[in-house]
Amino acid sequence: MPERVTVINRSSGDLSLQFKDGKKKVIAAGQTAELFFPSFLLASAVTHNGVKKEFGWKVPPSELMDRKKYPPKFTFCLEPDGKVYVADATAGGTQPVSPQPKGFPLTGRPVEEEPNQSLQPTAPSGRG
Repeated sequence: MPERVTVINRSSGDLSLQFKDGKKKVIAAGQTAELFFPSFLLASAVTHNGVKKEFGWKVPPSELMDRKKYPPKFTFCLEPDGKVYVADATAGGTQPVSPQPKGFPLTGRPVEEEPNQSLQPTAPSGRG
């Protein structure tokens, strides 16, 4: 199991990772972030270009993992199409590999925002 994951935001918009513990990590367009893998798996939602999605995170094939340094790592790229692709971390990859391994790219599924209950209009009680 890898210890780290590099996330490259190759899109034109900011990428926001929301974690189950309430923490948030924003990766600006064109920037890179390195996260501890166990924490990364707790990313409950990703917001990109105003669309919130949940991804079924998968571990890429081990041949794409960089094991030269400790701890080992692999690389994901968020592309302008909003999908998450795998790059070859063994070569310091910043470009998605082609073809992508089975199960990639990850597309995510849109998450509907829960309405803010405090802003919902209240119906009259009908009593009076």
